[in-house]
Amino acid sequence: MNFSFFKKSNRCLGIDISAKNIKVVQLTQESKRLKLETYGYLKVKDFIQETEVENRKINYSDKTIAMLLKKVLKECKATTRRAIISTPASSTFSVLIKMPKMSDEEAERAIPIEAKKYIPVPIEEVILSWEILKKDSGSFSLKENSDSHLLEIILVAVSKELIQKYAKIAEIAKVELVALESESFSLSRALVGKEKEPMVIVDIGISSSNIIVVEGGFVVMSRTIEMSGNELTKVIADGLNLNFKRAEVLKKDIGIKADDAEKQISELMLPLINSIIEEIQRVFELYYQRSNKKPKMIIMSGGSANLPGLMEYFIENFDIPVSLANPWLNVIYPEILNPALKELSPFFSSSVGSATRGTV
Repeated sequence: MNFSFFKKSNRCLGIDISAKNIKVVQLTQESKRLKLETYGYLKVKDFIQETEVENRKINYSDKTIAMLLKKVLKECKATTRRAIISTPASSTFSVLIKMPKMSDEEAERAIPIEAKKYIPVPIEEVILSWEILKKDSGSFSLKENSDSHLLEIILVAVSKELIQKYAKIAEIAKVELVALESESFSLSRALVGKEKEPMVIVDIGISSSNIIVVEGGFVVMSRTIEMSGNELTKVIADGLNLNFKRAEVLKKDIGIKADDAEKQISELMLPLINSIIEEIQRVFELYYQRSNKKPKMIIMSGGSANLPGLMEYFIENFDIPVSLANPWLNVIYPEILNPALKELSPFFSSSVGSATRGTV
């Protein structure tokens, strides 16, 4: 799923820009394996006023983002400027559609017309991309003897305005923007790859969370919800009458552990955690209705995936394995980096996935 065509190289940057951090990973290919050359991240709050951080819906100027991006690239000593930038899943519209079987040439003409039925904004305001998942009755996960005469197509749309914004940031930062990619696809590539069995990525981000079903290397279902890391911090701040910064520290240090002395923190967050779990279960049900299959694993990603007790709580609520994201699994790097990369794993999944796309 991409919004430009480019020639792959053996070296590429993956860039992930969020409301709190800018993350960069540089990968290269070495003997048909991916090698980590450098990585870096920058905390936005160190460069903007505290009140802007607490706002949680920050609209940085292109110039500010570019300045911060240049800074992190310089500090991590990146040696290439070829980059793929992941776009927030909440800003990218994707849907699985079905169309009658046709040739690739016919699909090229028909899909943009069909897209008008599904895209919630004027088609002239977006750039379309798509992937045909099912070309014969034996492919993918539709129920046996069901819709065998149809194509399954993942349709993706991103606003021209957003593309222009990232293009401007790249220009100011002197980055060669070779492609933009939805965060959902970056996460899928980094955490699931081409695994045939259906897997679910739960990415608990700063301002939203994404529930992504991946099967056979494709994102076949994606849902964005408002429950997020910042919402967890906010309920602590409101419940205990604390400022946002102090509430953030308590969230990260205590999480949802059930110790009596810390029970109040857990009780404040659990309703939101339960809402996320309910949404995951709804996605499971929708996926089962469409495919007659159940996901085999949940992979937890995003800044809040590391909260103390959260993994154990998910394990209690699901009857399938739950694991923490590890985007470095197929990447070569010095053993001395093990402790740091393990801690940073949930944060860097998107940038690793984007960099991977540019090198393999």
